[in-house]
Amino acid sequence: MEFKEQAYTVLKDPLTSLSRKTRRNLLIASLITILIVWMGLIPKKITFLGIEFTNTNQSSILYVLGFVVIYFCIAFYIYGKSDLRAWKRLVDEQDLPKIVCIELDHLYEITKDNLSPEEIFEFEQRKSQMEKLLPVFKKDRRFGFDRSKYFEIWVPMVIGVMAIISVIIKLILMH
Repeated sequence: MEFKEQAYTVLKDPLTSLSRKTRRNLLIASLITILIVWMGLIPKKITFLGIEFTNTNQSSILYVLGFVVIYFCIAFYIYGKSDLRAWKRLVDEQDLPKIVCIELDHLYEITKDNLSPEEIFEFEQRKSQMEKLLPVFKKDRRFGFDRSKYFEIWVPMVIGVMAIISVIIKLILMH
């Protein structure tokens, strides 16, 4: 695999479509829950149907919303964590600059007695090129890991936890 392809692996999306859908559902459920709780959008009465909600009914709506968000938090954590682990293993297996440097060192040690000065020069040039790529790869790798861990996984989880805490606080204040 060429270095460019390997760098693309580091920077590509670590989540599968199932995790993406669960993440989207978590964010939607969390934002709806937060809006309902913070803006007081829990219906007290639906006049055209003649339905009036008691505090018990209103709290039941909050319980349902809270459990929906909890479900999506757990599901997304499981799916996201497993996708992230699989993605990290793929990136680790394809640590091309590091692998090439190790292989070049090993090959040089085995064959150095049988190499011409030109071949030794070629080995040193190739290793120098790979060593120049290592810092770039490390930056890409760090960026890819940070983006995946924090933006892709933790931000939705924090929003979900905020929604759950909002529901709990609202339920406490209602009683």
